[in-house]
Amino acid sequence: MPAKPKHPGVSDADRDYMRRLGQYKADANAEALRIHLSRTPVERLEYSLRMSREHFTPETLTRYLAEDNPAPFYERARRLGFIDPPPLP
Repeated sequence: MPAKPKHPGVSDADRDYMRRLGQYKADANAEALRIHLSRTPVERLEYSLRMSREHFTPETLTRYLAEDNPAPFYERARRLGFIDPPPLP
C-alpha cells in the first residue's frame, strides 16, 4: 500500500503536536467519564441541576440563542442555490 501523501504545509512536528494534543483530550475525556460513572444516579442529577443553575442564567441563554441562530447560514445557502432551488420551467 503506498504511503499517504503528506500535506506540504504540515511538518512532522505539527503532526506530533496534534497527536499529543489529541491524546491529552482523550485522557481528559476518559477521566471525566470515570468521574461521571462513579456517581450514583441521584448524585448525577444533583450535579446536573447545580451546573444548570450556575451556567444557564437568562443572560447566558439569551446570548446562546443569539449565537446559535442558523438563519444567516440558511439564507446564504438559499442565495447560493443550495436549498430551495427555483422551480423548473
